[in-house]
Amino acid sequence: SNWKSFNEDASWKEVLLNSQTNGSLISKPPERIYLKPMDFSPLN
Repeated sequence: SNWKSFNEDASWKEVLLNSQTNGSLISKPPERIYLKPMDFSPLN
């Protein structure tokens, strides 16, 4: 698959390691926020 070849790519592995030299890019996974349409929204 494309993802498998992407993850095995030597250039990508180098970029990934270099991006984490000072720690992870994010300290925790992002939160999921669910939005509700407002009264004036065309979704209502």
